Amino acid sequence: MPEPRLPTHLWVDAKIRAFSDSGHSVFVLHKGDLTGGTVLFKLYDGRAQCRVLIQQRDMAGVLTWIDALTPACTDEKTADEYIRRALFVDPDMWAVELTVPQLQIDL
Repeated sequence: MPEPRLPTHLWVDAKIRAFSDSGHSVFVLHKGDLTGGTVLFKLYDGRAQCRVLIQQRDMAGVLTWIDALTPACTDEKTADEYIRRALFVDPDMWAVELTVPQLQIDL
């Protein structure tokens, strides 16, 4: 039997509120499927450096976050191009931009 899952839009809304309450700027770049879409985060440091994190299941089926690009830190143009291609392949995906000075955050 599949594990019960929180609808994606509720999870994203909760994260947006938590990040906003912590003083971070958060922007939804693309709203995906309300119940089952995966999530992509663009971390932006405010100085043109970015990191793109995507969800992936590990061998045990647990969702984890991995860097979508190598090297992990890249310029904003490269990050935006990756996001554009990812959304073309999977329009159900959510894309959220988060401004964090150190490009590190607990998701």
